[in-house]
Amino acid sequence: MRHVVVLFWALILGQIVAYLGAALNHGLYNFPQAVMGSILIAIVTILVGEVSQPSKKEVKNS
Repeated sequence: MRHVVVLFWALILGQIVAYLGAALNHGLYNFPQAVMGSILIAIVTILVGEVSQPSKKEVKNS
């Protein structure tokens, strides 16, 4: 479920950033390019979140 939330917010924030960036640079807003960039950022964020978590090791009681 948390991956879906990350993807959802990455898409929303990615569209906002792409629109504002295009407006500030007097360029054209490209929706498909913004979606691909958002998905790429979401995947990187998910991977960093998975790799940065410490592994859960079982503690053996002797």
